[in-house]
Amino acid sequence: MSPAEAIGWGCLGGIIPDVLRILPKRYGDVPAYLSKPFFWISLIILGALGGVMTYALVPNGITNALAVGYSAPSILSKLLGIKEAEEIEATRGPLRAEKGSLIEEIRTWWSL
Repeated sequence: MSPAEAIGWGCLGGIIPDVLRILPKRYGDVPAYLSKPFFWISLIILGALGGVMTYALVPNGITNALAVGYSAPSILSKLLGIKEAEEIEATRGPLRAEKGSLIEEIRTWWSL
């Protein structure tokens, strides 16, 4: 597998956590965050992070490239995320609609 292919698979692996968050909601209402540019920019960043880590670690197959791409942003989002949405709403009430600081918005988005 060429380095370009590995990076592509790593980028795909990087967006898998967000795709897995969206899939359970496919039969309900469309999540509000899908219409926000912040979500799409963050998705691109996480995909790029998966590609960078795949380039750095040089996996030897598609499965390994997907795993490396998946794990890098997944670990980062778990480290930087606050809690699950249900836990946030149980402790603080509904998620705030008004904008907070950028860091708070990033941490809240990654915890969903």
